[in-house]
Amino acid sequence: KAGIPHVIEKGDKKLYIVWDVFCPFCYRHFNQFNEETAKKLGVEIHLIPFAVHGERSIKGFVHYTKLAKEKGVEETFKYLYSLGDGNFRKYASKIQKDMKKEKEDKELAKVFKELKDILAKNHVRATPTIIFIPSGDKGYLFVGFRPLEEVVKLK
Repeated sequence: KAGIPHVIEKGDKKLYIVWDVFCPFCYRHFNQFNEETAKKLGVEIHLIPFAVHGERSIKGFVHYTKLAKEKGVEETFKYLYSLGDGNFRKYASKIQKDMKKEKEDKELAKVFKELKDILAKNHVRATPTIIFIPSGDKGYLFVGFRPLEEVVKLK
């Protein structure tokens, strides 16, 4: 509803990845959040922002949203990953420098705070969290990253 770009590809099977812009475990997998992966796995990927690292994460998600509206979801994740070329500390340092250049967006920040509360009320407590719904109402929830190829084999 808030216009935050977060979907890669279209498909019947839904794969939700709950992530934080400052989660080192999430960052390791940013280069997998793309159309090629989604097509290969036969899923629609939804990247759900969860600001577990507080205000810094909320500001990071505002920055992510502005980039994603300009570049698209896939290109934004490629860009973010490239900031550190696999090195989380380098990435975190560079994205924080980029974030300082932006104007504050209170409305968007409010959306991320509300989303954090909604996820927490629904027992999501950590990033990454993977939720896979192969069909219908039945699904799987994994705390921590699992190889996506294994997750999508579940029925």
